[in-house]
Amino acid sequence: MLRSYCVILCSVSLCLGGWSSAQAAGVPRLARVTPPGGERGTVVEGEFSGRGLDQPKDILFYEPGIALESLEPVEKGLVNGREVAVEPGYRVKAKFKIAADCQLGAHGLRLRTAGGLTEYARFHVGPFPTVEETETTLKRNDKRDAAQDVPLNSTVFGRLNEPTDLDIYRVLVKKGQRLSAEIEAHRLGVERGIPDLHLTIRDASGKVLAAADDSAIFVQDPVLSVIADSDGERFLEVGHSMYNGANDQPRWHVGAFSRPTAIFPAGGPAGSELKVRIIGDPKGSWEQAVTLPAASGDFGFIAMADGVPAPTPNRLRVSPFPNVIEGSEPVASLPAAFNGIIAKPGESDAFRFHAKKGDRFKFHALANALGSPLNPTISIRPANAKGTAGLQRAAA
Repeated sequence: MLRSYCVILCSVSLCLGGWSSAQAAGVPRLARVTPPGGERGTVVEGEFSGRGLDQPKDILFYEPGIALESLEPVEKGLVNGREVAVEPGYRVKAKFKIAADCQLGAHGLRLRTAGGLTEYARFHVGPFPTVEETETTLKRNDKRDAAQDVPLNSTVFGRLNEPTDLDIYRVLVKKGQRLSAEIEAHRLGVERGIPDLHLTIRDASGKVLAAADDSAIFVQDPVLSVIADSDGERFLEVGHSMYNGANDQPRWHVGAFSRPTAIFPAGGPAGSELKVRIIGDPKGSWEQAVTLPAASGDFGFIAMADGVPAPTPNRLRVSPFPNVIEGSEPVASLPAAFNGIIAKPGESDAFRFHAKKGDRFKFHALANALGSPLNPTISIRPANAKGTAGLQRAAA
């Protein structure tokens, strides 16, 4: 089972001082991108569905690594095996190429039509081949003896067509092998709301090895990781937590990858070489080197375990400030980025820094923004103060 840790990055710097109306106006509205993701280094054919998508012109990608190859309206489609006309403006077919070195994770996009730009949507790039769910109304995969076989290190593109739909998949593992699974559903989003799914890993006898319907790092998208105690089959079940969803199309990853719940330190100076500790893996923590980009901001870090990448990144914070690790000597001057771990309830981290009378500072704690479950409180007081003298406190 994964253990939860709270990792804090606190930056301190010197302070210097209506659907209906849109539809009537012909504004394009994007409801769904299908499939919602793809493997890097491949060409993906997909569809954009919504309203007002007449005369598609281009797809605007917010991050590099994906290039549009073709774009055209869908004029005919299949319904119950029969070809029928598709109402204009409802569906657009696209083909785009994902670069082999494309950054893993979410890529923002908008469809541009003659009527304008659609709302922002995300397309998720992963490292593994995609396996589509094969369930039909006559051949369900909701029992272990009818489970769909999936190879390790795959991304499943599934469909939950009704509130009680349960999809079961079978994988083969070796004794001592890590088996991890991660759902992308909440992060995909749909027009009608946010999917809230449940994930379970069982052994060949049906015993529950691990189960979750949430995670600190991805909120309503659960993650699980276990170590196989024997060779053989393991079953993964995906379904709705509240049995109130329908027509959801989640992606989920299964394999021998590590799914870290935290990275420490949670960031570092821009352009620096940083050695980080991977936390939350059932095989224990380890260190990995990373080169941070030259620009400040969020950075998607991919953990590597036995040559297999995590399917989605952990978020690190890149700043222009030097790192200060818990337990370090007092900081000579600010600005600085303090890094600590709150490993158990009631624990707190303390950092010392030098300041002069009249100095003004801004303190900002980053916890949940980096995937930590912590709701931090910052308390500041003179080092020689007694009790609460001079105490200043801020909470979220």
